[in-house]
This record gives sequence, structure tokens and C-alpha cells, in this order.
Amino acid sequence: MFRRGVIVMALCVAVFSLLSGKAYAAAKPAAAKPGATLANLLSAYNGEKNAQVRYMSFAQQADKEGYKGVASLFRAAARSEQVHYEGHERAIKELGGVPKVNMLATPVKSTKENLETAINGENYESGKMYPEFLAQAEKDKVKPAIASFKGAVRVEAVHAQLFKKALKDLDSWKGQKKDFFVCLVCGNVTENKPPMVCSICGAPKEKFTAVN
Repeated sequence: MFRRGVIVMALCVAVFSLLSGKAYAAAKPAAAKPGATLANLLSAYNGEKNAQVRYMSFAQQADKEGYKGVASLFRAAARSEQVHYEGHERAIKELGGVPKVNMLATPVKSTKENLETAINGENYESGKMYPEFLAQAEKDKVKPAIASFKGAVRVEAVHAQLFKKALKDLDSWKGQKKDFFVCLVCGNVTENKPPMVCSICGAPKEKFTAVN
């Protein structure tokens, strides 16, 4: 009888320990937010905000110099950067962060020099900054950041190519404005007409907005 009581007691202790362990596991606090990815999102948000303002200033300068086509391109790029910072903002808020911006002075030079500045900036973002940010977001497994960075890295490369095209034959961009279309999902920029489907994010034609 005594032995039976000991066995019952042991079983009760084992069950209690098992249940307690499960309760403890369930009560453990959630993992901390991925600080590196959040910091990268804040940096990218600040950068895109500044780029949007910078490109609008470059557009005004291009208009003054008669490069109406270049002005259109800068305005399209500015709208694209807005799509990017809005995406970063949503991701920041999902991670519990607060979007902040430090607006920097925008040195505006000649349109030729402004295009060179823009090309350097886009090459840095598409070739170094965003690939590094994307790799960190994938390591941290932060889906909103992955989506935001993945679209941006490809679109910044598109910006660079368009700026290079304008710089290569600058005189042909004088006179009339040009039509550009910006994807409101990823920020992709196309010339003349919107595609049936965005080549970067797969969004339909209806998601493109005209900028000129």
C-alpha cells in the first residue's frame, strides 16, 4: 500500500513538472525585435525622404535650364522614392519603431552635375546599401523589411540606368517634357507607357501613375 502511494505521488510530481514546464514555455517573453534591421529601415527611410526632396530640387533646376525631359525624370524618381519611404515607414511601424527624418541641405548644381550626383547615389543604394540591408533582414527573418528592401534594390538600379541614359545624350532631353509611369507598389519607373504587368513586383497596369 505504501509503495502504491509512493508511485502515485511520483506520477503526480512528474505530471505537475511537465505541465509547469509547458506553462513556463508558453509564458516566456517573445523574442526581442531585430535591432539591426529596424536600424536599417530607419536609415533607408531617412535616405529616401531626403532623396525625394533632392530630386524635386533637381527637377526645378532642369526646368530652369530647359531640360524638360530631365525634369520629368527627376519628378518620376522623386515619386518613386516616396513609394519606397512609405513602404519603409509601414515596416518600421510593424516592428514597433517610430519613423524619423533628418532633412539635409540639398546642394543644387548644373543639371549635368545633378545627374552625376544622382547616378552615384543610385549605384550606391542598388549595389551596396540595399543588398546589405536585405541580407540582414533575411537573416533576421523580418518579412515586411524583406519585401520593402527587395523592391527598392531593383528599382534603384532602374533609376541609375535612366539617369545614365539622360546624361549620355543630354541635349536630346531639352524641349518637351517626357512621360514616365511609376508603380505605386514597388516604385518601378518606365518610359512612355505603363507595362501590362510590373517587371519588378508583378503589379497590374492600373497600379502605375503618370508623372511628367
